[in-house]
Amino acid sequence: MKDGRVRVAMVGCGCVAGYGHAPAIAASDKLECVAYVDIDISRAEEFASRFGGGDVYADYRRVLERNDIDAVAILTMPTEHERIAKDALKAGKHVFTEKPIADCTASSEAMVAAARECGKKMFVGFLLRYADCYVKMGEIIHSGLIGKPTVYRMIGFEHYALDQPFYWERAKDFMRNTSPGFDCGSHYVDLMRWYSGAEAVRVQGIGARVNPEVPEGCFDWEAFQIEFDDGSRGLYETGWGYTFPENRLHKEAIGPKGIVGVRIAELTEVEESGAETVFPPVGGKEQVIAKSDWKGFDGEWEQFARMITEDLDPFPALEDALASIRIVEAAHRSVVEGNVVYLK
Repeated sequence: MKDGRVRVAMVGCGCVAGYGHAPAIAASDKLECVAYVDIDISRAEEFASRFGGGDVYADYRRVLERNDIDAVAILTMPTEHERIAKDALKAGKHVFTEKPIADCTASSEAMVAAARECGKKMFVGFLLRYADCYVKMGEIIHSGLIGKPTVYRMIGFEHYALDQPFYWERAKDFMRNTSPGFDCGSHYVDLMRWYSGAEAVRVQGIGARVNPEVPEGCFDWEAFQIEFDDGSRGLYETGWGYTFPENRLHKEAIGPKGIVGVRIAELTEVEESGAETVFPPVGGKEQVIAKSDWKGFDGEWEQFARMITEDLDPFPALEDALASIRIVEAAHRSVVEGNVVYLK
């Protein structure tokens, strides 16, 4: 590392990288992005111009040849994660990868095995764990103030404005390879496991093709029901498109003594208004416990830097990432097959 900073090559210069990852790296005194990679090299050039310079490439393998690069950030479609991660790890680079860790359980397990074999750090971007509003929600749950939660109810929609067709085209590209429930659901089943400390034992899912432009055989709306081994239940619902609600995020845990949750104002993909943690105890007045951004980009990148500089163990976080992918893969299989899927 140069000057004590982790030098990063960013692979994938898309929407989320532009409003979340790149600004977080640029704002950190522990990190420096020195290379940008995108198959559309004009996007890599635009990122280098916006975020303080760096070399640009169309082929990620070029950055793996450089000895001055410590880590590779994989911000591509999930279908590309395994190939890039394995190549980066074998080249001696640490890896930051967006969630979901990959597009299937088999690829995810292969990535974790490669990280173990190569002795390098791998970090999966579950950024909600680094957002104060979700951290405070967890603190209320673990304090016992609502009693033992029985139900986790998590709803998240992505609403696209008609005058911004870029986001709808991007969503259709995603849906050709994955689904809303698989992609975003990996965040929220991770929260359910984090809050409950329990493991999923069975899942059931349903899906719908609301917009006729959605590719055949794909879904733009999905809902999953999850049963955990501590007796609690989880519900996750999501949809991407023009007709889904704008006030799209509400997450709550329901127990015998009250409810705690995170709610958010109306927003668009790149104009975020923040979130607040609310606690309405039974028979009491609602309390606002915390307010924060609802995505913890800065926090997750600081943790990745600490993992490298302080030689922190990437486990059990990687096991959590594997558990998440197993649940959403099973739930999506249930959507396609119309069956209950048992995980234990």
